[in-house]
Amino acid sequence: MRKWHVEWLLVLPLFGACEKDHDTSVQFYSEQANIVIRNGTSYTECMGYCTGELSVEQSVSSLKRISNNGQKIITYTWKTDPVIWNQLLNKIDTQQLALLSHHISCTDCKVGGNEWLEVQLNNKVYTINFTLSDTLPSLSPLLTELHQLYMQKKQ
Repeated sequence: MRKWHVEWLLVLPLFGACEKDHDTSVQFYSEQANIVIRNGTSYTECMGYCTGELSVEQSVSSLKRISNNGQKIITYTWKTDPVIWNQLLNKIDTQQLALLSHHISCTDCKVGGNEWLEVQLNNKVYTINFTLSDTLPSLSPLLTELHQLYMQKKQ
């Protein structure tokens, strides 16, 4: 009888080791989640369009450009390409977003400008503000993808 209890004591801890790893990518949630990805830049000292904001959702995306005096606003809206949507989702890691502080460096600095990234996943919002000169290795793949989309739609 004692031998049986010792065997169970050795086997039971293994059940906890078989637990599936949690997927921290947004792709894991994509079917049931309300996801919005926003990225933008602003400059206080510029001429022309000083603020730009890209907003991407599963069905529709938009790009808004605002002039330095705020009087001219150009908005482009288009149907989100499912391939691009999936590429963006694959580059988001909510665990990394949660680790970063909301404001990494000065916001809306006069030298260099300001950039922000916001990911909304259901009722959770991850927002990060940083200067354009900052490099954020953990966000670089997502930011690169968003910058490419911005430049493509800006033209």
